[in-house]
Amino acid sequence: MVAQGFVLDTGYGRHLLRSALVGVVSGLSVLLFLGAEHLLHEVVWSGRETPSGWFTGSMYAVVIVLLAGAAVGWLRSRFAMHGPDPNFIDELIEGEVEPGHAVRIASIGLTSLVGGASVGPEAPLGSLGAGIGTAVARRSGDLEEEKADLTFAGISAVFGGLGTFAYVGPIMAMEIYHPRWSSGFKRMAPGLVSALTAFLVLFPALGTPFLAVYQIPAPQLKLWWIPAALLLGLLGAVVGLGVAVAMGLSGRLAARVTHPVLRGLAGAAVIAAVGFALPLTMFSGRQELGVIISDGASLGLGLLAMVVLGKILAFVVSMRWGFFGGPFFPLLFIGAALGALIAQVIPGLPLAVAVISLAAGACASLIPLPLMVIILTSMIFGLPVEMTVLPSVAAVTAYLAVHGTGVLTWLQGVKDR
Repeated sequence: MVAQGFVLDTGYGRHLLRSALVGVVSGLSVLLFLGAEHLLHEVVWSGRETPSGWFTGSMYAVVIVLLAGAAVGWLRSRFAMHGPDPNFIDELIEGEVEPGHAVRIASIGLTSLVGGASVGPEAPLGSLGAGIGTAVARRSGDLEEEKADLTFAGISAVFGGLGTFAYVGPIMAMEIYHPRWSSGFKRMAPGLVSALTAFLVLFPALGTPFLAVYQIPAPQLKLWWIPAALLLGLLGAVVGLGVAVAMGLSGRLAARVTHPVLRGLAGAAVIAAVGFALPLTMFSGRQELGVIISDGASLGLGLLAMVVLGKILAFVVSMRWGFFGGPFFPLLFIGAALGALIAQVIPGLPLAVAVISLAAGACASLIPLPLMVIILTSMIFGLPVEMTVLPSVAAVTAYLAVHGTGVLTWLQGVKDR
């Protein structure tokens, strides 16, 4: 049943004002985090451009990655953070994040991003926003339900403010089953308010950082592209399952190295070696994907194939050996780079169809939020409305193939035996 008359509930107006406060503070925290990342990246990497050829990495990059591995290991030891890392989906469900823990995990995420690990910024930023929401709720003496609302508002502020689309947070909530969302808009409104206020903070400084990041020329939509997107979505599902298996193996190996600094150094050694041989596998992949899209035809099939495999290795090691960050941009890179390769192999298949469809399919195979993946992929590639059918078909296909069939759960059960 849809909630009615809830705005007149005692204290609900103050609750929305606190949501706006969460949005402002979260927006300022995002600015601080991204500003620190940009400044440190400029200082550490001195404006170095990522080369694209075989074995064109530098020993300087190897040293920086090793230092970052040691740093994240030391931070984990200092903070006594030995358990599983948080993700914003679990935090959305649990409705509470210890503020101090959010700051600590954000510092590890910042070190990982600057240090060249194959992770994205969405996880540390999401945890930071959630911690801000919980902190505001505790200061206000809110009850558990209101505390969960404000924790959700912090996550929504980060994603809605950065993505310039206030509904990203509520859409994530709708995709995650929880009895709290049965109240409908009453529970969603704090996330919308916080996202809108965060946007007011972020837009003057950042503009629209996730809109039309990549421009891929494409002719007018053709109907045969839709079944092609379905097949590419299935391929994205296969890729996602392969990444999941590799992630499980990486985690089992990492568990054998109990000392956090040694584990961080070992993981960094792998990332540095892959990055030295294939520099395009470094970092989150956001900047590097632009090179793949613009110069993919000149890189050659062999190099593209090795970049995809190298990125998978760098990603699964980054996620399990001490570094911390989100999976979205690395998976987007893996799918899009494979799409660039497929477009060269299959005559007549447009680059835009292959890249966009496989990017969405790879993301939705491991991020169980297909609607959010569709929206973010469409925004990042700057798609006109009619072209959004491609990531929609691919993402839904991959999601159903991996999560709808239960094959991912089965694989995880086999791994745990």
